[in-house]
Amino acid sequence: MAPAFTRGIRTGLLAQPSPRTQPVDMGPAVVIVDANDRIVQSSERARQLYERMAALPGWADPLHMVQALVSGARRQARGETDQQPRIRMRTIDGVWVVLHAALLSGDADRAGEVIVTIDEARPQEIADIVAGAFALTSRESEVMALVLRGADTKQMADALHVSAYTVQDHLKSIFDKSGVTSRRELVARVYFDHHLPRLESGLDIRA
Repeated sequence: MAPAFTRGIRTGLLAQPSPRTQPVDMGPAVVIVDANDRIVQSSERARQLYERMAALPGWADPLHMVQALVSGARRQARGETDQQPRIRMRTIDGVWVVLHAALLSGDADRAGEVIVTIDEARPQEIADIVAGAFALTSRESEVMALVLRGADTKQMADALHVSAYTVQDHLKSIFDKSGVTSRRELVARVYFDHHLPRLESGLDIRA
C-alpha cells in the first residue's frame, strides 16, 4: 500500500506547489483518497499546508501521517476501532494543525473513498500540546487551562476546590517545567508561535 499511496499523495498534493512566502489560503483544506489509495481531489489550501508541514525539519513525513489516518478511517468504518483518526502536526510557519479522516458514504462507484481535512488547532488543543510537551500533570494542565482563560488565583482555587497556596505551588511547578517566570510569559509561550506567523502575514488572528 505504502509505495502506491506515496506516489498518489505526491502527485495530488505537489502537482501545483505554492511558494511558502505566500500567506496560507484561508479556504478549506481537503484531500480525498480513493479505494486504491490515490488522491482524486485536493484543495489549494491542502497543498499549501502539506508543503509547510513537509518543510519542517525533524518531524515525521506528513505523507506517512496521512497514510496512517486513511488506514485508521477504514478500520473505524469496519468497526475495528472506535478511535477517531486524528493527528496534530506543526508547519514550518509555526502553526499547529489538526488532521482528521473519515470514510465517505455515497454512490457505489465511490465506495472506499476517505476524506482528510486539515484545520488550524484551536487554543485548547494548543494548550494540550504544550501540556504534553512539558510533561505537566493532569492537575497542572487544569491550572494552565485556567491561566489561559484569565482566571486569577482565587478563581482557580475555587474552581479546583483547593487553597490559593496549592494553586501557587502548581503554578511554580508549571513555570519550572515550561521555562517561564510568570503567567504572562506562560500565555505567550502557548500562543506566540501559533499567532505570530498570522500577524506577520497580515491575517486576522481572531478568525
